[in-house]
Amino acid sequence: CVDVMVKARAENMRSGWKSIFSIFGVAAMSIRQDIAQLAFNITKVLRTSKQSALIQGDFIELLNCLVVFSGSPHTVIAKEALEIILQLTDIINEQNAASGHAEDAIFIFWWPLLLGLSTRVADVRYDVRSKALKILTSILRTRGQAFNAQTWGIVFKGVLFPIVESARTDPEIQPRSAYPAENPQVAKNKASWVATTGGAAFDTITSLFSQFLDKGIANLLLGDLLFLLESFICQEQE
Repeated sequence: CVDVMVKARAENMRSGWKSIFSIFGVAAMSIRQDIAQLAFNITKVLRTSKQSALIQGDFIELLNCLVVFSGSPHTVIAKEALEIILQLTDIINEQNAASGHAEDAIFIFWWPLLLGLSTRVADVRYDVRSKALKILTSILRTRGQAFNAQTWGIVFKGVLFPIVESARTDPEIQPRSAYPAENPQVAKNKASWVATTGGAAFDTITSLFSQFLDKGIANLLLGDLLFLLESFICQEQE
């Protein structure tokens, strides 16, 4: 029904996209892949055929919808949604540049995207969380020059630091040393966040901190970063 309505009325729609994308977001989480795939296919068509119109007023709704699709229980859909989100970062950058209030634009467009990717880094599926972390890292490294110190403080505390909470909630049994000088034999378990994603997440956090030190973030974040590193160095698990 929604598919027919969008195809018949898309040219004349000036409002209502928020409701349409909300419906697609519900479909994205359906356990039936045919329903989720149909909604995703319509979203992709709208993204390409109506992109110019959506940018004028409803781009954020499209972006939020794709963030929801990145959490779809169907891995093939989730991974493709992540790729599309990466492609849309060029448009977000243009929106920021065109805005007279750059910091406001950063929070309007970048915040839901970055927060959504951060959530996906905690995904139970290795393929999804590794792709989400790779895309999140790429976006922050290439677009972060537009952020000031205060914005970086919010990004670290609201997007990056919460990622490592997955290490605390990882249900998989982690290797432990029998003696302080002996390291256990470790076989990578793809079900374990700590074993597959923890190291890369820490590397992302520390490398971004180093890359953007010139933004004046040391005073804002150094204490939190050192506390975070200490808390995990001192844990019993390897």
